[in-house]
Amino acid sequence: SSAKAKKPVIVDIRANTTDVSLVATPVFSSGTIPVNLEIPDFNSDLTGTGVTSTFNVSENITLDIVEIVFNATHDFRGDLKVVLTAPSGTQSILVDKQDDPTHDYIAWEFMTVRNRGESSAGTWSLKVTDESGGTGFGTFDWWKLNFYIGSYVGGGDTAGVFRPSNGLLYLKNTN
Repeated sequence: SSAKAKKPVIVDIRANTTDVSLVATPVFSSGTIPVNLEIPDFNSDLTGTGVTSTFNVSENITLDIVEIVFNATHDFRGDLKVVLTAPSGTQSILVDKQDDPTHDYIAWEFMTVRNRGESSAGTWSLKVTDESGGTGFGTFDWWKLNFYIGSYVGGGDTAGVFRPSNGLLYLKNTN
């Protein structure tokens, strides 16, 4: 069986108060972006061209959380590297080559906060490369781009940490 990241949840931990857990509010979804292209195997793609899909966003949203729902059919998903690039040029490595012999990413949910405070407007790209030769073959099927604005108590710049073990983003309301 394969684990999936949970939907984004924002937790605001404030001094002398009880933890408050609020579900992030989605403010934009691209819907399914079809790709359906074969991912070149590492042995035939030594320059790392891979497959890149782009999506243009006209809405100007100040971002908190960006979620990518990703679908790839692949014999050995540990071969794949998936990188999101924002209009600003900020890159988020959603998954890098790893020792994972299982198949496929089926509607896999990745989340990044690297774009916090940036504008959503412009061209977003998702690049998929095969980082290991001969161990698996597959296709980049589709993806979806979702933006969330956290509705947490507090304000200003906030320090935080994302814990993949439970899918939670912990924010502190003062630096």
